[in-house]
Amino acid sequence: MSSTSELIQPIAQTFKVNQVSGIYITKIGIYFASKAEDADYPVQLSIRPTVNGVPHSSKIIENSVSFKAASDITVSTTATTETIFNFEEPVYLEGGKDFAICIQSNALGNAYKVWTAKLGDFKLGSTTERLQTDPYSGIFFKSANGRVFEADQTRDLTFKVYRANFLNTNSLVRFNAAPPPVKSLTNNPFLFASNDATVTVAHPNHGFQVNDVVHISSDSSGLDSATSINGIFGSSILGSRAITHIDGTGYKFEMDSAADSSVFGGGNSILATQQYIIDSFKPNIEILQPQGTNHRMVAGLTTSKSFGGDETAYGSLPKHATANKTDTFLNSPAVIATAVRDTALTRSSYTIDLELISKTSYAAPSVDLQRASVISVHNIIDNPDSAATNGFNVPLNYVPETVTNFGSSLAKHISIPVLLAEPATGIKVLVDVNRPKGTNFDLFYKVLDAGGDISIEDTDWIEASKVEPNSNHNTLPIDTNYNVFREYKYIIGGTYQGDLAPFTTYQIKIVMRSTSSTDVPRFKALRTIALGT
Repeated sequence: MSSTSELIQPIAQTFKVNQVSGIYITKIGIYFASKAEDADYPVQLSIRPTVNGVPHSSKIIENSVSFKAASDITVSTTATTETIFNFEEPVYLEGGKDFAICIQSNALGNAYKVWTAKLGDFKLGSTTERLQTDPYSGIFFKSANGRVFEADQTRDLTFKVYRANFLNTNSLVRFNAAPPPVKSLTNNPFLFASNDATVTVAHPNHGFQVNDVVHISSDSSGLDSATSINGIFGSSILGSRAITHIDGTGYKFEMDSAADSSVFGGGNSILATQQYIIDSFKPNIEILQPQGTNHRMVAGLTTSKSFGGDETAYGSLPKHATANKTDTFLNSPAVIATAVRDTALTRSSYTIDLELISKTSYAAPSVDLQRASVISVHNIIDNPDSAATNGFNVPLNYVPETVTNFGSSLAKHISIPVLLAEPATGIKVLVDVNRPKGTNFDLFYKVLDAGGDISIEDTDWIEASKVEPNSNHNTLPIDTNYNVFREYKYIIGGTYQGDLAPFTTYQIKIVMRSTSSTDVPRFKALRTIALGT
């Protein structure tokens, strides 16, 4: 080290990462030869990738920028004391590639100088011994604008790179799912009944079970404890409430007093806690995995219960091996619960254990905690009935699927009305279905008589028969193979020739049912044919 360079314009020094796995650098030491007494601008250090051995004109390695105030820069006249530029987090540099240390400052004149070694100059402290060989395999660069760099093949920067040293052992990172955020409910979500302390809350897909606790609140513009609604103070509604009845549209709980009439109320600022039911999930975690490292991922799940199922909620499922950014399909539903339920469980309802594996001291997998999430999917399906029977659920308000514009089932497909040019007297329906164990479906139809003066929307639904010769539904087996679709046939109005009253408009509805939300019937290739006389 025999001479100095001024930091009027940026300078850079390339270096190569020889380790195949790459390295994580934690800090870089730079040796300053001098600084002006009136220096008041900081010095910036960054790491840039290189293009054909030259520092990139604009790109900077993520998280590799570090600043030093003038007062924190140490000057060493013998080039033995360094000024350390620390990085906020370890910076990964790929193996086998060249990178460039770039140093710059807005200071003018000779505010800062750093030590360099120049081929042919005297060694520091000697007047007889000169540098005879290039002191370093990297290349020193200067730039007038920070974008175009000019190489100086005879000079090298004096610097020291510090890397992280890994213990060459496996480590475990546990991710706990955050409780779902509160839900802003629809306008007037409460249904009060006259002289009844039970209130029904419109809260679709809430994820709760009977006896769960929901917390009802309001924003500053809405309901408070002193507000009176239908003869009931807000204090009788707000707060933590035990759920007494559920379905896919909402739930019921008991208030502290009875309403004086039947009405919807609550306004548009009601908030409620909620839970997420999981039938499948995909961890989405950004993992940097250098060569020579690996990872394993295991999910810790908590059971939930389907509407028509016999599962037990809030038990622990066996650890479930999963893969990052890959869908995992469950055999029974799980849940991401509220903070109240997690407290009762004394654990998080959903966890991901990430084992980080390294066989080298130079590198290990790293995780970006700011980009860690999970994508969960829940199938909205039930198996409703008007009374409590085994394998069914009783909705808050049971309505048969034959009713004109309604029906309690959560999962259904309704076709658009088909308008015929000529009257027909029958319908043939063909649909390919995958029907796992515990699932089923019903086919409904409605027709509008030729010359009728009512709308098809005002016509009741009729359930199609599942019995031969009208249908082959009851003769087809359930499916254990996810990829098998069987053709289901329905003849409405006769086998070959229709015998319905002549109609010019018809519509089809498929109602899907299941005792487990993880198993659902799937459909494709729905075809309908109008049959003539």
